[in-house]
Amino acid sequence: MKAEDINKRISEISIERLDGYQKMFDRILLYSLAANVLPKHQLENTIEFADKVIKRTIDLDAKNRTKFLEETKEGRLAKMTDEPDGEGFRLHYLKTWEFAKEMIKSNLLRPDNSDD
Repeated sequence: MKAEDINKRISEISIERLDGYQKMFDRILLYSLAANVLPKHQLENTIEFADKVIKRTIDLDAKNRTKFLEETKEGRLAKMTDEPDGEGFRLHYLKTWEFAKEMIKSNLLRPDNSDD
C-alpha cells in the first residue's frame, strides 16, 4: 500500500476507532498466546505478581489523594464538598481491580475438568 493510499483511507475513517481496534486486537492476541502457550501455574504466578503491583499502586494513589486533600488549598476545598478521600478511592479501586482480576482469570485460565 502506498503512502497516498494510506493517507486517503485514514481521512475517511475514525482514527480513535482505528487505534481502539488495533489495541483490542493486540489484547486478544496476547490473551490467546498466553492462554494457549503458558502453563497454568505461570499464568497464576503472573496474576499474583500483578495483584501485588496493582495493590501497591492503589495504595500509593490513595495516599496521594489523602495528602492532596489535607495539604493543598484545592484539596481542602474539595474535601468540603464531600469528594471522596483516599480511603474511599482505595476501596473503590480495590473493588474494581478484584472484578478485573476475575475477568482476566476467566479469559486466561481454562477450567480443569476435575473441578466440576
